[in-house]
Amino acid sequence: MNNSIQAKIFAERTALLYKNAPASSITVLIAASLFTGILWGEAQTEWLLAWFSGMTTITLVRVGLVVRYRKAFSKGSDPEPWMWRYAGATVLVGVFWALVVPLGFTGDLWIRMLIVILVIQIQSAAIPVLVSFPRLMMLYTLPSAGVLIWLLAARGGNEALLSIAIVIYTVLMVRSSYSLHHTLKHSLQLQFEKLELAENLSKEKEKAEKLNQTLQQEVVERKQVQHELEQNRLNLESQVLARTAELTQSMEAAEAGSRAKSEFLATMSHEIRTPMNGVLGMTELLRDSGLNGKQQQFAETAHRSGQALLDVINNILDFSKIEANKLKLVHAPFDLQEVVEDVLQMVAEQARKNHLELLDDIPAEINSKVIGDGPRLRQVLINLVGNAVKFTKQGEIVISAALVKESSDEIVILFKVQDSGIGIDADKLAGIFDAFTQADGSITRQYGGTGLGLAISRQLVTLMGGEIGVESKKGEGSTFNFTARFGKQTQVVKPVATSFDLLVGTRVLIVDDNMPTRSLLLKKIQDWGLQAIDADSGDKALMLLQEAAADGKPYRLAILDRMMPGMDGITLAHKIKADPATADTRLLMYSALHEEAGDTDWREAGIQAYLSKPARLKDLRHQVLSLLTDNLSILDQAKVLPSETVKVAKNTRGGSHILLVEDNEVNQTVAQNMLENLGCRVHVAAQGHAAVENVKKSSYDLILMDCHMPEMDGFEATKTIRNQESDASRVPIIALTADVQKGTQEQCHAAGMDDYLSKPFEQETLRGMLEKWLPIEQTNSTDHNPPTKPEQTEDALAQSDEAELLDQRALDKIRALQRPGAPDLLGKVVGIYLDTTPGLMGKMKDTAVNGDADALYHTAHSLKSSSANLGAMQLSAICRELEAIGREGKIQKAQPLIERLKIEYQKVETELMASLVKTDELSA
Repeated sequence: MNNSIQAKIFAERTALLYKNAPASSITVLIAASLFTGILWGEAQTEWLLAWFSGMTTITLVRVGLVVRYRKAFSKGSDPEPWMWRYAGATVLVGVFWALVVPLGFTGDLWIRMLIVILVIQIQSAAIPVLVSFPRLMMLYTLPSAGVLIWLLAARGGNEALLSIAIVIYTVLMVRSSYSLHHTLKHSLQLQFEKLELAENLSKEKEKAEKLNQTLQQEVVERKQVQHELEQNRLNLESQVLARTAELTQSMEAAEAGSRAKSEFLATMSHEIRTPMNGVLGMTELLRDSGLNGKQQQFAETAHRSGQALLDVINNILDFSKIEANKLKLVHAPFDLQEVVEDVLQMVAEQARKNHLELLDDIPAEINSKVIGDGPRLRQVLINLVGNAVKFTKQGEIVISAALVKESSDEIVILFKVQDSGIGIDADKLAGIFDAFTQADGSITRQYGGTGLGLAISRQLVTLMGGEIGVESKKGEGSTFNFTARFGKQTQVVKPVATSFDLLVGTRVLIVDDNMPTRSLLLKKIQDWGLQAIDADSGDKALMLLQEAAADGKPYRLAILDRMMPGMDGITLAHKIKADPATADTRLLMYSALHEEAGDTDWREAGIQAYLSKPARLKDLRHQVLSLLTDNLSILDQAKVLPSETVKVAKNTRGGSHILLVEDNEVNQTVAQNMLENLGCRVHVAAQGHAAVENVKKSSYDLILMDCHMPEMDGFEATKTIRNQESDASRVPIIALTADVQKGTQEQCHAAGMDDYLSKPFEQETLRGMLEKWLPIEQTNSTDHNPPTKPEQTEDALAQSDEAELLDQRALDKIRALQRPGAPDLLGKVVGIYLDTTPGLMGKMKDTAVNGDADALYHTAHSLKSSSANLGAMQLSAICRELEAIGREGKIQKAQPLIERLKIEYQKVETELMASLVKTDELSA
């Protein structure tokens, strides 16, 4: 039983006690009055009155307690003090009742019997009151029982028997009161437990009701949420449908834009590749035309630069493939050293203007003969080195390579491009490889650039199985590094090293104030087995030379930098040759400055050979070897070789009859000369109809067919030729096109063409195509005269930029194709141009009047190309605008441009005539 129920039971017993107290008090007063009346006269009056007064007072006190309890109970008072107060009053009543017993036993027997009966009745009447607290019953009855026991002991006889009866009755009464008390207590306990249980049940019910209400509320809320979710779902579905429609429309627009971009890129590719075909073709022919060493170097640099430009064009066209992860690398053998040197040669001129040192460090332990995509590697290096040159004002730029990992069939190389330029802010490094991103807006404005090079480089490096990164600090330069994975060539012709076998230990002095240049040059010389020592100034070089001569161990060769502080290379050479002890030392000038025409200072100073930085490793090797063996260098030999000893292009298909179908006369000239150099007989057709007629009249071993021509293009011409020939007379047709748009090759095959040759192409590429499709025939090389090149003076080369109206370099390229004894080629080309241009201009004027936009487009396209090939760039630009007008169909804008075209042509005509006169004078 918990304390709460016990407290409630106690309070209820107390309340029951005070509830029955008034009746008990009245009974006590009545009994006291009866006792007083019965004993009046039998007992002493004074004692009787005193007893009655005391009993009355106690009774009144008990009545007062009842009154006060009821007031206190209404205020929730503690019941325990009230129980003890009532207990005290009860004890006094019991004591007073005990006092009445001796007084009552003094009279007659019937009086005593009456008193006994009254006492027993009074005790019986007290049971309902005192049953709540049985101990009060004992306090109430025991005093009387005690007196009766005393009387029993003092007297005998009937009084004793009466006393015993009263005592027994009293004990039974107490026992009964305890029994009633337990019954009452148990009843109250059950009652309160029931009440408590009912209360708990009520509380639980309330909780259940509240929980039920909460659950009902949650159900309502859940239904509301479900309704809202359903509404949101419906709204979302409608939004998704609307967004899907927008995305579909955007995707269709993007695809249309992509198609337009592809068409634009293909068109631009065609327009760029057409003149590039002339540039590369003519420079290739120029290289085989008996040039001296310096001219050969210029021609090779021009050809490599043109090839690099072609690579850039290809990369721009491939950018969409890179974004779509569709770009594929080729795997072909190439030389790492040559790729690095090509890159340095391409940027050498710009580096010289900034007084920069260009260095490469390819360790000898790295086998440079690898398999991979050399042009893509060159493109990455060109991007990195080109940026380094652009952002470096002084110092040096170094391309280095290091071996990362090597296996039996694969090699991983770490490339670094380090510069001493302006550096990059740390917060810009993270996005430096993102497309169309520059390190800084102001830098973009100052230095230019699209921000595409590094993004393409990162994609290419990833395709090569590597990673690219950069380390840089503002103002302290940058180091771009990337790894690339290559295959190893299984059959590699190792470089001949025996040339230096007899020179092992030969002493060579390297004099250069630039420490990186000096260190790398020192390393290269030592790799050849020579004993190389370096000096950072002219004074130190003289001291080392003199000390070595005094010790009997002179330096055989000294490599001198031309531009050094204090004492330059020319002055140092004079002093070396002026001292008999050092005069025998051979001298090689290795300078960032070009060897200019008429520059005899270095020769007068006693310098035997001159190399411009950055020199190719093979050129440096040849020069060092030739000076140490007292032989004329290979580069100098080229300057004096007679024209008949110049290498002639191999004639692998002599006598083959080729039909060249090409509408552009410059391309005609280039391709025709290449074919003739290969020993072929060439017939030229300027358009598709003429090609079809020629095939009907003559038999050809092979046809080279340009795809894009006016009236009848190459595709239609090929189909017509295929329809009119039999299987036995089928002639191979090779497509020639500058269009690299996706699907062009498939279109060529669908038209009946057998193969595909992309313009511009090189002579070796053309040779490979002929070898593939023509039967092998032995060619007598004496049947064909080797191409030669008239002597050109330095003054003639210097005139390339003088004219503003015509670009003389274009005319020089045509002059370079002139064969000895052949009719004047430039005069022929200019004559054709002057004869055909008025007709083209008249046709354009007619199209503007008639509104024939398509005819305007084709006519302007033709005149644009021919004008550009003759250097009439302004005239070509006007044609380009007219071509765009024809393409867009805005024919109404053509008339003002045609008037400008007429005026410009009159100027070009006069200048071309003057150029022909100048050519005749030079020939004379």
